[in-house]
Amino acid sequence: MDKALNQRWTEALPPFDGYALVFDESLHKIVGTAVVRFLFAELDLRFGLNDELYINKDWHVHDGFIKESDIVLKADLVSQLAAQPDKWICVIEYQVYWGVYDSTFRFYLRFGLEEDDPTIASIDLTSDENTVRELAAKVRSLFNIEVEIVQAKSFFDRIYGG
Repeated sequence: MDKALNQRWTEALPPFDGYALVFDESLHKIVGTAVVRFLFAELDLRFGLNDELYINKDWHVHDGFIKESDIVLKADLVSQLAAQPDKWICVIEYQVYWGVYDSTFRFYLRFGLEEDDPTIASIDLTSDENTVRELAAKVRSLFNIEVEIVQAKSFFDRIYGG
């Protein structure tokens, strides 16, 4: 998480005033990769994502370390997720995940693999209630997997490792 997101989390500002779509902890890497690509496509359809996205190594669960985000072009990230998914759906460090958002803070998508079992994907999406509920229904239908919907601020409070 970077400074801007951290402040928004602590003050319960968007997207942390909404809900989190949390995926089952036994989600296989192959399915997780497809889910991340699907979520990016859906977020782009819903919000018309900016060409520039912010990406960071999110240490929120690990120890709460604040690390500034880099800018990545949406087209580059989407094409790399398709062509080189192992570059992005990977283990960074124990309980450290990729986090992506745009300048409007309408969503925050975190994804990666678990270090203790790198075949297991970890994914959550934070956004407004309608987005989370609609995407949850689509994910359940398309991928036949269970997801949980929780209040975003309390979810990030609970998983904080700092």
